[in-house]
Amino acid sequence: MITVFTPAYNRATLLPKLYNSLKTQTIYDFEWLIVDDGSKDNTKDVVEGFIKECDLFKIRYYFQENHGKHVAINYGVQLAEGDKFFIVDSDDWVPSDAIEKVYAFFDEIKDESGFVGVAGLKLYGNGDIVGTTFKEKSVDCTALERKKYKIRGDKAEVFYTDILKKYPFPVFEGENYMPETTVWYRIANDGYKLRWFNEGIYFCEYLEGGLSSGTSQAAFKNFNGYKLVTKEFLSYKEISLKKKITRKMIFGDISIRRKEKLKQVAKEINVNPVSFFFWAHIGKIIRKIKHKIRKNG
Repeated sequence: MITVFTPAYNRATLLPKLYNSLKTQTIYDFEWLIVDDGSKDNTKDVVEGFIKECDLFKIRYYFQENHGKHVAINYGVQLAEGDKFFIVDSDDWVPSDAIEKVYAFFDEIKDESGFVGVAGLKLYGNGDIVGTTFKEKSVDCTALERKKYKIRGDKAEVFYTDILKKYPFPVFEGENYMPETTVWYRIANDGYKLRWFNEGIYFCEYLEGGLSSGTSQAAFKNFNGYKLVTKEFLSYKEISLKKKITRKMIFGDISIRRKEKLKQVAKEINVNPVSFFFWAHIGKIIRKIKHKIRKNG
């Protein structure tokens, strides 16, 4: 069975769209598991309404204090009754054949080892593909090897639940943000592949206030987590030098704005302190230039 997992935070008005898309599925061999990440709106009441009404699939609702999406995922993975785990955010929805397609591609790899799951395309509401993709029907590679196959932008991954249980998201007290790639890259670095396929299984909108916006601000507020992410990011041989330099500039600039000691930060992320000092200040200059350009229109 597939666990469709939705972390929710103050999305009571948007959840009905996802619910209605799940009701239109061509097969109903799935559960919908919702972890409410400390919502202040009527999310609980809305979901309880779904539970009373729905006789097509099982819906389960759990509440946690606001600790962030990554903590909600950790909780959801432990609660999941499905052996496959499909994260669908509360402001997104799925086409009617999404579950059927996921099962079909899992069926292709059921007798093969070394796979953590499958991944389809994310689509904008108008049907355009998010990012880029390849021409073939499918490609097998790790999340760190995506660039070789022109797999860029957000994709819709569905993982084996038992493997996800071995890779919980790191949690830092007082911080409520951790990029999902933290765990996806750890899994990839251990050699697990995904079967990436060229069919849409997910519709998304990037809304104001969503987790996909304001990454720099989130990193500023969740510095310890972002420091760990940066350390691991810089260690992966598959990541290009250009991307590593960009990360040093962004994280270095954030460190400066937080008045962190750059020498100590460089030590903690395993980079040369002179190099880090240089790229940090280049990042600071670039940020100020961009800010001035935006201010002047």
